[in-house]
Amino acid sequence: MDEGGLLDEMTAVLRAAGVEVRTEPFRQPPESAGGRCRIHGRELVLLDASASRAERARALLEVVEALGLEALGISGSDLSPSLLSALNRRGKMTWPHKKQAPPLAKATGAARKPAVPRLADLTTMRVGGRATHFVEVVTDDDVRDTARLAKKERLPLYPLGGGSNVVVSDTGIEGVVMKLAMTGIDLTHLGEQVFVTAAAGENWHDFTAQMTAEGFAGVECLGGIPGKVGATPIQNVGAYGQEVSQTIHSVRALNRETLEIEQIPADACQFGYRSSVFKGAAQERYIVLSVTYRLLRNTLPKVRYGELKQALDEREEQASLREVFRTVLDLRKKKSMVLDPTDENFRSCGSFFVNAQVSAESIAQIAQIAGEAPPQFPGERGLMKIPSAWLIERAGLTKGTREKYVGLSTKHTLSIVAHPGALARDVVQFARHVRKVVEDRFEVRLIPEPHFWGFGPLDDGLPTE
Repeated sequence: MDEGGLLDEMTAVLRAAGVEVRTEPFRQPPESAGGRCRIHGRELVLLDASASRAERARALLEVVEALGLEALGISGSDLSPSLLSALNRRGKMTWPHKKQAPPLAKATGAARKPAVPRLADLTTMRVGGRATHFVEVVTDDDVRDTARLAKKERLPLYPLGGGSNVVVSDTGIEGVVMKLAMTGIDLTHLGEQVFVTAAAGENWHDFTAQMTAEGFAGVECLGGIPGKVGATPIQNVGAYGQEVSQTIHSVRALNRETLEIEQIPADACQFGYRSSVFKGAAQERYIVLSVTYRLLRNTLPKVRYGELKQALDEREEQASLREVFRTVLDLRKKKSMVLDPTDENFRSCGSFFVNAQVSAESIAQIAQIAGEAPPQFPGERGLMKIPSAWLIERAGLTKGTREKYVGLSTKHTLSIVAHPGALARDVVQFARHVRKVVEDRFEVRLIPEPHFWGFGPLDDGLPTE
């Protein structure tokens, strides 16, 4: 955005702070396009109507610098990345941590809006406080500018997508929450292959629905998963026998350290079971901007997952991509694993724990304790995966088990649900209870899937208090 385009935003910001901005014709044009003045004892900012928008914008930038954001009661989270960048380029940018009512706001009784929205309103668990700073970004430049400012002010930076895999503490976050709202999808056809690049802010379910409708195979089993495209490589999102690592060609990301944009090939992403380099060793280094997937045309779906196979075997003919997609949605809905505000299990992070990975010896011990062999699938490093939902149920925690405001889903024991009145600390306390019950019975420790923001030390992924 050029300086002229910043004029409207700066005018609105100053007025919200109780500073009147007026544009009038000057009898004698001033050296600049205007500035602070007093008329009949009243302080305001007067701009020359004959000056260009860019000139008036520069005049307002000088006013904001002269008054100072803290004196105006303005937080960096009130400003767009473009305005923050403009102020920063002039070398006068500061981000106050606490808002103070400006003198003019006190005099006029001007209302002040909250510094940021409640993060509870931006996450599917619907718990958590506010952040000291909040920015919604719509371009790669916005992301870079925000990262630069956060780095300069030594503030932690939290990229936020759909909020479906995040639990925010009740006290909120000391740092910058950056909501990724970049959109756009580009396709490149190469024979039977289709390379699809989707911006990080694209809705993941809508993306899978569109690709399936177009006849592109590779993500048809991943519909109904809440969240944004940008989160899929981080978690190596997967369900019903598919993982995004099977189709991801490359990830485009901003390196927070160098502020350079990098194209990271799939073989450098270190994909594992619900993990990647973006969640592991380099989780503080990269911000995903877009993802390129390699999908296939004119290809029948490959169904690997037992439950999905069973549901599709009722059909007489080979299932199409669309039939697989619809069947997956039906299965997810039966488990309350889709976003539906009318569902009593709506407030959750989906699967709260990843499936347990254990040795063959542990499986034998678990089978002896439970009186039956658990379902098992090949895992990593020679281990076997056991459904954590199976362990939770065999440990005596049934669907709908509840402690006050938090409990297990009535449809799926792998989902922890926050009911009205729940706080983040209640969610953590209940998750620790579930982990302890399973560990006491089977000597298997469950590992949570969501990220925890604003909490203290973590013990195998869960806050200690």
